[in-house]
Amino acid sequence: MKVSLMVERWLKIINTLGEEQWIIVYAYKQNECEIARLYSVLIPNEMIVEILENASWDSSMRFEPRFIYYGATNETKYFRFGNDNGIEPLVFCRDFHGIRKSYKEISEEFRHFHNLYYDKKSNKFVKIDDNGDEDDVIVFHENEIKIKLRYIKEFLSVKKMCLVIYFQFLRYFPSSLEKLGIKKVNSLIKESNHIYRLLISDLPTSTKKSFLELSGKKFIKGLKDYERKSWDYRENKEYIDFIIDVDEEGREIYHTCNLDKLAPQYLTPVFFKKEVLTKYYANPQKYSVEDNYLKCGGLWELPLDNNHSEYVIVYLGDLGIYLTTKEQLYWKSYNVLPEGQISLTSFRRNILGQFTDPERSDLFFKYKFEVFQRKWLTRFGWYLFKPLAENDKHFYQSLRIPLTNDQAEFDQQVLALAKILIDSLNEKELEKTIIVERGDKGITKFEKFLGLYKLADYEKHVSFLRNLHDLRSSGVAHRKSRNYEKVSRVFHIEDKNLMDVFDDILKYSILLMDYLENAFLR
Repeated sequence: MKVSLMVERWLKIINTLGEEQWIIVYAYKQNECEIARLYSVLIPNEMIVEILENASWDSSMRFEPRFIYYGATNETKYFRFGNDNGIEPLVFCRDFHGIRKSYKEISEEFRHFHNLYYDKKSNKFVKIDDNGDEDDVIVFHENEIKIKLRYIKEFLSVKKMCLVIYFQFLRYFPSSLEKLGIKKVNSLIKESNHIYRLLISDLPTSTKKSFLELSGKKFIKGLKDYERKSWDYRENKEYIDFIIDVDEEGREIYHTCNLDKLAPQYLTPVFFKKEVLTKYYANPQKYSVEDNYLKCGGLWELPLDNNHSEYVIVYLGDLGIYLTTKEQLYWKSYNVLPEGQISLTSFRRNILGQFTDPERSDLFFKYKFEVFQRKWLTRFGWYLFKPLAENDKHFYQSLRIPLTNDQAEFDQQVLALAKILIDSLNEKELEKTIIVERGDKGITKFEKFLGLYKLADYEKHVSFLRNLHDLRSSGVAHRKSRNYEKVSRVFHIEDKNLMDVFDDILKYSILLMDYLENAFLR
């Protein structure tokens, strides 16, 4: 490779530092003939002129806490980073003398400032924003660390410091400069934001006869127009307009959800397609769809009316208070003309102030199931339906009446309910009170358990569980077959849309809870 091309390649790397979305803050790459190193520190803004006086590296990469003794005053002072010049590390190179594996760290202050979460599997740090979305901030590769530029710049602005990136590119040649036809060079080049030395010289060793080196440093400033974020989030928030009504011509009437501009319209109901909840049900680790609430971890919770049979309804003021601008835009895409009124449950709760059970079967089933589980545990000391394993909890969290008449969504809900009511039967405890025969499965053991108490009409509830099991086995776990056609007639799948079918299945499940509660817990 020609020397000029090497230098051009290296300078391109230097020039792009701080000009792209990601910035390399540490790198060490080496092979038999080439070395590339980058390392980053933070310096006070007032040191920029001093730093650019020469191209040499100003600091080691250790930054160990230590004491410094001042002979003139006979004082000893402790310094967190081992120096008294105000330089701070961004990257820590931790070394344990070969006894333990060395590794790299990014400044704890930087990580805490942005409240970054370490994703161990991907070896990266992520920022969880006000919307609950994750953004990669620090990415570790084998010999390289990258940080997203905007997070660095904000940090620099707050600390009133600059980022200095030290770089060294070194290439060895097996022949002398004379044989290569290359002249010696020792030049210092200084630009507005970087300085480097280009050195080409002979090297009298057995294998390396000459070398080319480009080394120096570049500084990157914080944001030019940085302003500290207001403690009042509303000052920096944009608000979306939603459909709230129609005029006499049938045209849509929009109104902002900005609390300061709502006047008497705070409690105006805004209607949305039920599919708006799809993304929240699909990510139960992050979101929780509950009776009357949608929650995003501990970041926000939105009061809503999800007991309505056709729509999800939210008060206009709540959209502005609880949702970020990004989330408002998502909801706007499902906004429809208002039709009818809020649900009876929502009216009783929010207008009359009455305690009311949920109307929809999916919400009511969860309410009944959780109450039943607590009562059964108190009475017998064990759960009839074992709590789901951690990696199965999403089945319960996402259980719902299908939002659309989609076969795949229906199958998924059948699978979830079967997990909760059939696969979770506490066979170990049931076996303690019954005679178990070879081949007995969970439902049969449950049937024998009920039979011991000589309960009336328990057979129809056992039959429901068997039909649910067959629906899951023939329609979800395996290819749909004649068995599926048979059980589909039981649940009237051919005569109804799948949303209504699963609504009926949940109502059967609620009847099962009522039956067991009346039989054992009264």
